[in-house]
Amino acid sequence: MGSLSELISVEVDVPSGSKITLSQPEEYPSQLIEALVSLFSQRKPVRRAFIIQAHDKNVDENPNLLIGLEISGAADEIDQLIHEAGTIACEYTSEEEPIDFCLVDEKEGGVSHYLIQHTQPFYQRKLGSWLRGSIPVMNK
Repeated sequence: MGSLSELISVEVDVPSGSKITLSQPEEYPSQLIEALVSLFSQRKPVRRAFIIQAHDKNVDENPNLLIGLEISGAADEIDQLIHEAGTIACEYTSEEEPIDFCLVDEKEGGVSHYLIQHTQPFYQRKLGSWLRGSIPVMNK
């Protein structure tokens, strides 16, 4: 299991011309996904979440899991959510299994395009789900 003391948030720019292989995870991390779905369903800013594996053979021997999040909200709210998701990820993975998070934007190319156009989200907020709890229903 990863440790919370080793939970590090780092922003990385991938150099132009880098070759990173994107694909579906070899082993689908079902328990991790269930835990993340539980978290995301309680957080309004998360619209969709995707998972793939990313492998830059020049940097890493093994691929990393990459979780893409389509989120709306203030920067501090987004940072807090990613920190919470990272904490959960540490509970379900070993130190040898790094997990990266990225923000997904429909207007961007690259990883965002791949996630949106070539994969299915493992989490998608249901329309109106935040309204159901706030509008009283009267049975007549």
